[in-house]
Amino acid sequence: MDNPKILIFESDKHRERLRYDLRAQQSLQYAEAGLHAPLGAAGIKPEFGAPYADYEDQIKARCRKGTRVLDLCCGTGLLSLIAHPNGAEITVSVS
Repeated sequence: MDNPKILIFESDKHRERLRYDLRAQQSLQYAEAGLHAPLGAAGIKPEFGAPYADYEDQIKARCRKGTRVLDLCCGTGLLSLIAHPNGAEITVSVS
């Protein structure tokens, strides 16, 4: 008999991979149209965007020119990119 915990984990990994694949397809569609995909909270459904908007505000308040950013467990790294326009150096983003 299969271990149900492993099956759930594999199912979660599969769903997450599909989500990333969809996000990548959307980004490519924007690029093909000569546009940039919305970053951070702007790319999230409004009903789920509040925490992301708060993260962005926190990042913008702390990241200025010369700030170095190390973003761990960053997923797609979109929140790392929020710091860049303020002059922060993105040292590395690791998912």
